[in-house]
Amino acid sequence: MTSPSIILAAGGTGGHLYPAEALAQELLERGYQVVIITDRRGAAFQKLGDRVHIDCVRAATFRPGVLSKLRAMWDICIGIMQAARLIKKYKPSVVVGFGGYPSFPTVFAGQRLGYKTILHEQNAVLGKANLWLAGSADVIAASLPIEHDGVIVTGNPVRAGICAVRDKPYPSPAGTLEIFITGGSQAAKVFSEVVPAAVRLLPQEIKSRLHIVHQCREGDMEATAEKYRVAGVRADIRPFFHDMPERYAACHLFIGRSGPSTVAEIAVVGRPAIFVPYWHERLCRSAA
Repeated sequence: MTSPSIILAAGGTGGHLYPAEALAQELLERGYQVVIITDRRGAAFQKLGDRVHIDCVRAATFRPGVLSKLRAMWDICIGIMQAARLIKKYKPSVVVGFGGYPSFPTVFAGQRLGYKTILHEQNAVLGKANLWLAGSADVIAASLPIEHDGVIVTGNPVRAGICAVRDKPYPSPAGTLEIFITGGSQAAKVFSEVVPAAVRLLPQEIKSRLHIVHQCREGDMEATAEKYRVAGVRADIRPFFHDMPERYAACHLFIGRSGPSTVAEIAVVGRPAIFVPYWHERLCRSAA
């Protein structure tokens, strides 16, 4: 008997990709066939190997300007048609969307074709894509309590490799002190400006023990490395880290954006953290 298939719709930034990856891992362990429909940035799912079917559809977000909006509408319409063909092909038991504009064509197509749909919202307020789709969704799984019909608070799925870190002891603070810094999927530039300047003010006896692991925009790497050199601190600077479980396990302190996936991961691994909210997040909460 063929096991039932489930379609996961996710793309864009890690905040949407990582919860989808975590659910995909769990579904595979339970014997489901997993289909991931994403956009061109969904290469992160390749690590799941040939255990999942990965398909890409067109997607777009609305930007200022009439031509940009028309182009976005065209891309979305094409994406919906592409997604509809894939849904008819796989005949899933349910379509699960993880928010962000890349998920919209697939979930919208699933709803129009009469398939059950679940939305997962990582943030404290519904994002635009999920808000547009919420009225026809069967269930809205929320990371945090949200005032909307059909909401079930499930928390944020965390990848198995990161969950495993919670069983590892906190590294000894007797020798090197490691600080792990990330700025989210866009490697926020502010961390490259503020953190080296703050570190430079520390007493020399502390700086001599520090090892900074810093995710940094590729264009800012050289300047950031120079700032740490002037501060007299050892630093490992890269545009992206593919070994997040190991980085979490080794760090004594985490500094980063307070995105929902990042907060959930730090809560699971149990490391001290300094979270810096994105200014737009504060505006969203004020509006809510």
